[in-house]
Amino acid sequence: MALASCLIQLAAMVVTFNGQNSLVNITGPALSDDISSMIVQFKTTQSNSQITATMSGNQSFAINIKSGILKLEYDFNQTGNGSIDIGLVNTNKWFLLNITSNVSFTHIYLSESDVSITTTCASKFTASKNITLLGQEFSNLLKTSGFKIGGLTDDKSLKSFEGCIGLFSLNNHVIDLLNMSKDSQPFKRKIMGTSKGCQCGSNPCVNGVYVWDGTKGKCDCKCSLGYHGEFCNQTMREVSEEDDVDSEFIYIVVGVAVGVLLLVTLVVCVVVYIKRTSSSVFGVYNPKSQEQIQGQQMNTAFTLPIPEKLI
Repeated sequence: MALASCLIQLAAMVVTFNGQNSLVNITGPALSDDISSMIVQFKTTQSNSQITATMSGNQSFAINIKSGILKLEYDFNQTGNGSIDIGLVNTNKWFLLNITSNVSFTHIYLSESDVSITTTCASKFTASKNITLLGQEFSNLLKTSGFKIGGLTDDKSLKSFEGCIGLFSLNNHVIDLLNMSKDSQPFKRKIMGTSKGCQCGSNPCVNGVYVWDGTKGKCDCKCSLGYHGEFCNQTMREVSEEDDVDSEFIYIVVGVAVGVLLLVTLVVCVVVYIKRTSSSVFGVYNPKSQEQIQGQQMNTAFTLPIPEKLI
């Protein structure tokens, strides 16, 4: 089947590698067939790192990123050593690397990809080399020393891989990089420090990158320096202007409240003043003691007689 038209079923679990503390060791001691295909789906922003490697004695094979360029580097006893530049990959986009070998050639396909149920293998870049890169020598190397993804690097100039891997496959066997309980036969795995995440689709961030935020449990925009907002579409100057508008609004509200309070106080003072002024002009009626005595006498004069009782 031609690679340009094939469909690859992607792993449902996407995992995050966080540098040297994230490592997957893969071994296959019972493997009898030659390794004829390898598929790696990944994304990263690193310019210098090692995604995967295997080494035994003076033989080695590695998929590295140097100066942002994906490189396939090897050193075998029979086929010699070499390095193949594949393409620019430190763009935080998903890439699918597909390597297949036969007796005469090794074909390398690199294409932009995305996290979905299926993806095509249509390539944007193709490189070939007249070596049996993933043939018998690679199989023997795998049986001897295993294969590692992430973790500490053998090349001190390279950093440990930090990024996401959505699919890792050898000979069409999808290797689970997160759960030891899932079957990845005929390969055995030792897993340390990988975590679920990085399921981020197209980038909605205007001035930033769209990354998995473990604390929020979702993908979120990480803004470039000088930008702010949900989609990194505001400059810090715009934010400052908004703060100034908010401050001005607060000042207006406080000023109105103080004005209303002063007005109410003034009205109360006027009402009290009017009441006091009215009392001093018209006076308050207070009967004199003589008038009170005369009133009492009049009340006595009009007292009803005591009713007579019949005997």
